[in-house]
Amino acid sequence: MPETFKVDITPVGMRTPDGIDRVNKAQDAWESQQAEVANYTNFFLKDHADLIMVECPSLREEIEELREKCRVMLDLQEEFLRAVGGRPPRA
Repeated sequence: MPETFKVDITPVGMRTPDGIDRVNKAQDAWESQQAEVANYTNFFLKDHADLIMVECPSLREEIEELREKCRVMLDLQEEFLRAVGGRPPRA
């Protein structure tokens, strides 16, 4: 039987408790910012999308795509909050 060996693929930044803490904080900040951008974009589109599409009809497809991406992001955010709160997923 051939000899086996292990390769450590742990990222360098996660090899110490301080590094793990730093990575976790950075990930939390990143995820929080993503949620803020999704929420802001959603509110912006609610307030201004119709006007933008009237003034620039060529942007209709991009506006609709952005709306859909916001819906998906907000759905994912809701599912995350449901999971954290111990509630079952939406049907």
